[in-house]
Amino acid sequence: MERSPAHQEIWEKRLRRYEQAYFGELQVFLDRYSAIPEAFPAEMRKATRSLAVYCNDGIILVRYQADTSSFNLEVALDESIFDAARRLGAGDLRAKSPRARKWFQELRNLRVEIRLEGNPEPVVITPDWYSITASMGFLVPAWTVEQARYRASWEGLTYVAAHLLNVQIDEERDNAEDTAREAYGTYESVVEEFKELVTSINIEAPLQTFLTENPPLLTLEAARVWPQFKLGDDYITDFVLELGFQEYVLVEIEAPSRKLFTKNGDATADLNHAIQQVEDWLRWIETAASYAQAKLPGIVSPECWVVIGRRIEDPQLAAKWNRKKRTMSTTRIYLFTYDDLLDRAQRQLASLRKMEVS
Repeated sequence: MERSPAHQEIWEKRLRRYEQAYFGELQVFLDRYSAIPEAFPAEMRKATRSLAVYCNDGIILVRYQADTSSFNLEVALDESIFDAARRLGAGDLRAKSPRARKWFQELRNLRVEIRLEGNPEPVVITPDWYSITASMGFLVPAWTVEQARYRASWEGLTYVAAHLLNVQIDEERDNAEDTAREAYGTYESVVEEFKELVTSINIEAPLQTFLTENPPLLTLEAARVWPQFKLGDDYITDFVLELGFQEYVLVEIEAPSRKLFTKNGDATADLNHAIQQVEDWLRWIETAASYAQAKLPGIVSPECWVVIGRRIEDPQLAAKWNRKKRTMSTTRIYLFTYDDLLDRAQRQLASLRKMEVS
């Protein structure tokens, strides 16, 4: 395995880019959800010092809180990543997780030693820390800008999901994976309960209540969800979703028992009424712009969702439904059945579990 100064320099640049990409992507989440800082643990909102240890068999990357953000590379060619982890106070990586040698592991009692320029004596740092990443070997795919952004996106979505699911963020948690396991386990139960409810309930009110209590079923990416939000004196939305960056979605829900088409293949009165409802909302926002923006800062031309009925099994009617959805989407009105909501929730859960790092 190459251990030349040139190789060390290449890895220092690579790891520096990795950290810049990771924290850049994380900042996007913090900016987008600035209205709910409590959704994120304290270490994500503070300056972070990153210390990479270049060992004879791989890389360790440690992050901990500091007064200012910075990056340092320590070269320890006389140590393996396991030796370095023990020296830093992280214990035996091999005993922590069968995959720790490959990816991510967060551990307690970190004790970091670095040698500052001009000072031959090691400086021992024992601040609040929050992660140590270990890579057996110099694995280029594990340390790319894409992987850094991927990891940051997973963490950001994890904490937003936990916030929406009312999973308490414990600042003393061992790691983000603990939050993820609790949040995704809760979300999985919610999806299954919603599926049973949609199948057994034919009226709107219980579904409105359930969605109010479990907003991730509408979207996992909302900063806030307001049920029964009034637009002036004339209109009340079932939900308003704030997506951050002054983006909003207005949601109208109808009962899953509502039919979408008549036997003749025409849109039903229920479907037309629901579409007319959200079209009225959009016109109100346009004509009462100042008042609307006082209630929802920055709102101009929001998306509107209509959730109604169940999946259509008849191929001809299903084709008409798809054409109707495409036509309405050009006016920023999006049509969903309850099965569409369930499918999306299950895809979201599967995607987040796929992103999860063991």
